[in-house]
Amino acid sequence: MSKKRRMGRVVKKTPKHVVGYYQGHSIEIQREPDGQFYIMVTHPAKGTSYDGWWGSEVNGMDEAIQEAFRGSKL
Repeated sequence: MSKKRRMGRVVKKTPKHVVGYYQGHSIEIQREPDGQFYIMVTHPAKGTSYDGWWGSEVNGMDEAIQEAFRGSKL
């Protein structure tokens, strides 16, 4: 991810769950008990751009957020 910070609206952020919006996309990330993250990025008009599992117990929520942007090409 570039050093430029992406701005959006975070609705909820805990160590295990993030919900937010960026450029009309809804971003939701949930950390599962096994340490992996379930990432879903959707747009009402464009559909789903990321829907899947990522990472492991060594990855943190900030890294999962970066992956959501990378993987959905935002």
